[in-house]
Amino acid sequence: AAAVMVCTHGNTAQVEFPDNSSPVVFKGWGYDSNRSGLGQWLHYSLPTLPGQDSVQKIQVRYYMSSVDNFIDSVHIYDAERKVYNGNDMNWSQEGWATKTLNLPSALSVARGLGISIHTGSGVESMGHRIIISSVCADLI
Repeated sequence: AAAVMVCTHGNTAQVEFPDNSSPVVFKGWGYDSNRSGLGQWLHYSLPTLPGQDSVQKIQVRYYMSSVDNFIDSVHIYDAERKVYNGNDMNWSQEGWATKTLNLPSALSVARGLGISIHTGSGVESMGHRIIISSVCADLI
Protein backbone atom coordinates (compact mmCIF):
# COMPACT_ATOMS: atom_id res chain seq x y z
CA ALA A 1 0.00 0.00 0.00
CA ALA A 2 1.15 3.52 -0.72
CA ALA A 3 2.06 5.71 2.21
CA VAL A 4 -0.08 8.74 3.04
CA MET A 5 1.57 11.61 4.89
CA VAL A 6 -0.59 13.32 7.52
CA CYS A 7 0.58 16.44 9.32
CA THR A 8 -0.44 18.71 12.13
CA HIS A 9 0.58 22.30 12.62
CA GLY A 10 3.15 23.09 15.29
CA ASN A 11 0.76 25.39 17.15
CA THR A 12 -1.46 22.41 18.07
CA ALA A 13 1.06 21.26 20.71
CA GLN A 14 -0.16 20.25 24.12
CA VAL A 15 2.53 21.54 26.49
CA GLU A 16 3.19 19.19 29.42
CA PHE A 17 5.03 21.66 31.68
CA PRO A 18 3.86 25.21 30.81
CA ASP A 19 6.14 26.83 33.40
CA ASN A 20 9.19 25.34 31.65
CA SER A 21 8.35 27.16 28.41
CA SER A 22 7.32 30.50 29.79
CA PRO A 23 6.44 32.40 27.80
CA VAL A 24 4.74 29.82 25.58
CA VAL A 25 3.59 31.48 22.38
CA PHE A 26 1.41 29.86 19.74
CA LYS A 27 1.76 31.81 16.51
CA GLY A 28 0.78 31.30 12.90
CA TRP A 29 4.19 29.71 12.36
CA GLY A 30 3.89 27.21 15.26
CA TYR A 31 4.84 26.57 18.87
CA ASP A 32 7.45 29.16 19.88
CA SER A 33 9.47 29.16 23.10
CA ASN A 34 12.56 30.99 24.31
CA ARG A 35 13.62 29.63 27.71
CA SER A 36 17.05 28.37 28.75
CA GLY A 37 18.01 25.48 30.98
CA LEU A 38 14.72 23.56 31.01
CA GLY A 39 13.23 20.67 29.09
CA GLN A 40 9.72 20.40 27.70
CA TRP A 41 7.46 17.64 26.41
CA LEU A 42 5.24 18.64 23.50
CA HIS A 43 2.40 16.27 22.59
CA TYR A 44 0.82 16.14 19.14
CA SER A 45 -2.07 14.07 17.84
CA LEU A 46 -2.50 12.98 14.23
CA PRO A 47 -5.60 11.27 12.84
CA THR A 48 -5.44 7.67 11.74
CA LEU A 49 -7.24 6.72 8.57
CA PRO A 50 -9.34 3.62 7.88
CA GLY A 51 -7.18 1.07 6.07
CA GLN A 52 -3.97 2.94 6.91
CA ASP A 53 -3.15 2.04 10.46
CA SER A 54 0.62 1.70 10.59
CA VAL A 55 3.24 4.42 10.84
CA GLN A 56 6.63 4.01 9.16
CA LYS A 57 8.27 7.41 9.66
CA ILE A 58 7.88 10.71 11.51
CA GLN A 59 8.99 14.13 10.29
CA VAL A 60 9.48 17.20 12.47
CA ARG A 61 10.04 20.70 11.05
CA TYR A 62 11.64 23.08 13.52
CA TYR A 63 13.84 26.12 14.08
CA MET A 64 16.56 26.54 16.71
CA SER A 65 18.29 29.85 17.34
CA SER A 66 21.53 28.15 18.43
CA VAL A 67 23.26 24.81 18.88
CA ASP A 68 22.46 25.10 22.62
CA ASN A 69 18.91 23.85 21.81
CA PHE A 70 17.97 20.25 21.07
CA ILE A 71 15.32 17.59 20.51
CA ASP A 72 16.46 14.47 22.31
CA SER A 73 13.39 12.19 22.37
CA VAL A 74 10.48 11.24 20.13
CA HIS A 75 7.90 8.82 21.54
CA ILE A 76 5.00 7.36 19.54
CA TYR A 77 1.69 6.24 21.03
CA ASP A 78 -1.31 4.26 19.86
CA ALA A 79 -3.84 5.94 22.18
CA GLU A 80 -2.52 5.13 25.69
CA ARG A 81 -0.02 2.47 24.53
CA LYS A 82 3.55 3.56 23.80
CA VAL A 83 4.70 1.77 20.63
CA TYR A 84 8.07 3.49 20.13
CA ASN A 85 10.56 4.97 22.56
CA GLY A 86 13.14 7.03 20.65
CA ASN A 87 15.63 8.54 23.07
CA ASP A 88 19.04 10.11 22.47
CA MET A 89 17.92 11.68 19.17
CA ASN A 90 20.45 14.54 19.41
CA TRP A 91 18.71 16.75 16.83
CA SER A 92 20.46 20.10 17.23
CA GLN A 93 21.66 22.77 14.87
CA GLU A 94 21.11 26.45 14.25
CA GLY A 95 18.36 27.50 11.85
CA TRP A 96 15.46 25.68 10.18
CA ALA A 97 15.57 21.91 9.71
CA THR A 98 13.29 19.01 8.85
CA LYS A 99 14.34 15.77 10.51
CA THR A 100 12.98 12.35 9.61
CA LEU A 101 12.76 9.48 12.05
CA ASN A 102 12.65 6.26 10.00
CA LEU A 103 11.23 3.54 12.20
CA PRO A 104 12.86 0.09 12.21
CA SER A 105 9.52 -1.43 11.16
CA ALA A 106 5.98 -0.20 10.58
CA LEU A 107 4.15 0.28 13.88
CA SER A 108 0.48 -0.55 14.20
CA VAL A 109 -1.61 2.45 15.29
CA ALA A 110 -5.32 1.69 15.42
CA ARG A 111 -6.79 4.07 18.01
CA GLY A 112 -5.15 7.45 17.42
CA LEU A 113 -1.58 8.46 16.75
CA GLY A 114 0.21 10.44 19.44
CA ILE A 115 3.70 11.89 18.98
CA SER A 116 5.56 13.26 21.98
CA ILE A 117 8.67 15.37 21.43
CA HIS A 118 11.09 16.35 24.18
CA THR A 119 12.90 19.65 23.61
CA GLY A 120 15.53 21.29 25.73
CA SER A 121 17.99 24.14 25.96
CA GLY A 122 21.28 24.64 27.68
CA VAL A 123 22.34 27.62 29.77
CA GLU A 124 25.13 29.00 27.60
CA SER A 125 25.08 32.67 26.63
CA MET A 126 23.33 31.91 23.33
CA GLY A 127 19.83 32.11 21.91
CA HIS A 128 17.32 29.57 23.25
CA ARG A 129 14.41 29.98 20.86
CA ILE A 130 12.75 26.82 19.58
CA ILE A 131 9.91 26.78 17.06
CA ILE A 132 8.06 23.61 16.03
CA SER A 133 6.19 24.37 12.81
CA SER A 134 4.88 20.91 11.86
CA VAL A 135 4.82 17.26 12.84
CA CYS A 136 4.03 14.62 10.19
CA ALA A 137 3.72 10.87 9.91
CA ASP A 138 3.71 8.46 6.96
CA LEU A 139 0.79 6.07 7.38
CA ILE A 140 0.51 2.84 5.41
